Amino acid sequence: AYAAAAINGYIGTLDAHARIIPAISRPGGGESGDSHGGTNYLGIGVSLQRAADAMMIMAVFEDSPAAQAGLRPGDVIVSVDGEPVREQAVTEVVTRLRGAAGTEVDLALRRGTTELDARVRRDAILVRNVSSAVVGEPGRRWGHLRIRGFTMGNTCTEARRTLQDFAEQD
Repeated sequence: AYAAAAINGYIGTLDAHARIIPAISRPGGGESGDSHGGTNYLGIGVSLQRAADAMMIMAVFEDSPAAQAGLRPGDVIVSVDGEPVREQAVTEVVTRLRGAAGTEVDLALRRGTTELDARVRRDAILVRNVSSAVVGEPGRRWGHLRIRGFTMGNTCTEARRTLQDFAEQD
């Protein structure tokens, strides 16, 4: 705990919004890597950022419970399970959104001027740092490689593997 506080303190001097979010200590609530450049965790599948006095959804992961519940980037989380998040740090909100698979979390959201309620069932989330697709028609095809980030997993190895797959399909 002291090491995480010290690291967050140091990182905070470089970027006021950057934080290390530790794995949750309760059983089944932590993170684990996979061999495809991603990370697994139990939660709803969103990326958050503090914006003034609000907690904004920056990304909704593909095929996640959040995506299935209709959450969108730009939605503002007002409360989690009835408790306002205005004064909470990103790490506190993330901890409250994560939990055992199959459990539910109630969110009050603001989308523009509209207020919404959503109940989202937590599940295993695979955050892929690398995704790809081959697009076009025969004779005019190209590969599309997307790198989400370098923060978790083995992104460089997965990107290299994807590029090799593109070359073999040519």
